[in-house]
Amino acid sequence: DIFMVETQFWEAGVDTTWYVDKDSLQDYKTLGLTAVVGGKLTEARNRGLRDAKAKRKVCVQVSDDISAWEYRDGPNAEVRTDDAMNAAHAAARRLIVSPVAAARFVVAKMRGAEEPRPKLGGVYMLGSCARTFASDAFARQHFILGDFFVVEPSSTVTFDLNMKLKEDYDFTAAHITKYGSPLRGEPP
Repeated sequence: DIFMVETQFWEAGVDTTWYVDKDSLQDYKTLGLTAVVGGKLTEARNRGLRDAKAKRKVCVQVSDDISAWEYRDGPNAEVRTDDAMNAAHAAARRLIVSPVAAARFVVAKMRGAEEPRPKLGGVYMLGSCARTFASDAFARQHFILGDFFVVEPSSTVTFDLNMKLKEDYDFTAAHITKYGSPLRGEPP
């Protein structure tokens, strides 16, 4: 929930800004959060991109209902079966990291990737990532979910204001078209 997300950023020394619609502004401020009117979903996402770009910073966008940032470190399954992938996942070392560490890790991987370097990065979106234990740790052909992603300040891609649903799919497709690929963590 929003308390968990805000606390994790606060503990990492980050002052967050929540981009919300006009009707929600007072609710966020009542919770003691820094919030600004960003408009509806795509307008708010674009305002966050513009504000980060103006500061020459990576834009990190996060939904308010993430419970934890988890990374599993361990060898892949030897065969691609549910039992083998589940066993590899269960045996892997579980790391709970801050959202700042997660964002920095993804950005570092993006900047170290082969050309063309992605300008959009994110993570596998499910609580159980056992199915990722039969693939590479990072993939460049998967979509980036809107719940947690990073965008380089040099990106010129914005959210299509006409999209009311699946705007993250469209944003990923626009990045693929313009920059060749996104980068998504698939631990490991």
